[in-house]
Amino acid sequence: IQKVSKPKTSLLPVGLEEERAKAELEEIQLYPNPASNSVNIYSEGILSQEYSWRIINQQGVELKSGQLEREFFSPVNINTENLPDGVYFVVFG
Repeated sequence: IQKVSKPKTSLLPVGLEEERAKAELEEIQLYPNPASNSVNIYSEGILSQEYSWRIINQQGVELKSGQLEREFFSPVNINTENLPDGVYFVVFG
């Protein structure tokens, strides 16, 4: 039987930041849906980090992008009136 010694390096939990970000992003609200002239992005409270947002079409082409600050107390309004009618995706990162 061999004695196992403690590791000499500290162990770091993996995935906690990703889980926090995922939970935070799930709480972000987008409205109205469907949108014609603008869409609002809103989240209650202070975010743990800044996030980028992108509006992409079905082919994956980015049409608009921006940043969400950690603290925003009113909805972020994105003008969409110049986008042709269609289906779009909002991607956060």
